[in-house]
Amino acid sequence: MNVQGILLLILLVGAAAFFVRRMKVIVRIIMGGKPDQHLLLPKEGFRNFFSLVVLQKKLLQEPFEGWLHVFIFYGFLVLSVGTLEMILMILAPGTSFAFLGPLYHLFLTSQDLLSALVTFAVLHGIYRRLILKPARLQGSREATKDALLVLGIILFLMVTLILMNAGCAGMITSPGSCPSPGWSASSSPAAKSKPLRCSTGLISGCTCSVSSVSSCSCPILSICI
Repeated sequence: MNVQGILLLILLVGAAAFFVRRMKVIVRIIMGGKPDQHLLLPKEGFRNFFSLVVLQKKLLQEPFEGWLHVFIFYGFLVLSVGTLEMILMILAPGTSFAFLGPLYHLFLTSQDLLSALVTFAVLHGIYRRLILKPARLQGSREATKDALLVLGIILFLMVTLILMNAGCAGMITSPGSCPSPGWSASSSPAAKSKPLRCSTGLISGCTCSVSSVSSCSCPILSICI
C-alpha cells in the first residue's frame, strides 16, 4: 500500500470512530424517550417509511422542489457507490467495478449526469433558503445554518468530483494519471515519450503507445502506472 492509501485508511478509521461515537449519543437520546406507537405497529411504520422516504411522496407535493430533493437524495446514494470504487482503487490499485461489463459504462455515465443534477439542485436549494425564503423553511437561525452547512458540504463534494473527473478526462501528462473513458494514446503527449501501463481489469498490462492506439484505448476509468 502506498502513502496515499495509508493516509486514506487513517482518515477512514478516524471517520468510522467519529460516526460510532455520534451514533452512541443519538441512540442514548432515542432510548431516553417515550415509546412510539409506530414501533408497536411495524407494518404501518414500514409503510410510512416506504411512502415518505423511499418514494418521497410528501416532498413531491411541490413538484419542482420535490424532484430536486429526489435528485439530491438518490443522486448522493448512487454517487456514494462511485466514491466506494475510488476508495478501493486507492487502497488496492487496479480494483474497479469493471466486472459489471456493459453496466459499468452506464454506471460511469450516471456519475457525471448525477453530479451535474445534484449540483444544480443544491444551488437551487441555497437560492431558495437565502433569497426566496418560503414560509415552510422559516425556522430558527440554527436550523437555517445547519441546512446551509449541509448544502454547502454537498456542493463542495460535487464540485471537487466534477473537477476531478474533468482532470481525468484531459490529456495524461504523467504516470499516475487516470485516462477517461474513450481515451487513446494519440491524444496524449506523454504516450509519445513514455509508455504508460493501464492496471485496470479490462486492459491490464496494456502499453499505451502511438503504435498501438487501438490496444490501449481506455474504455473505463483507469489508473496508469
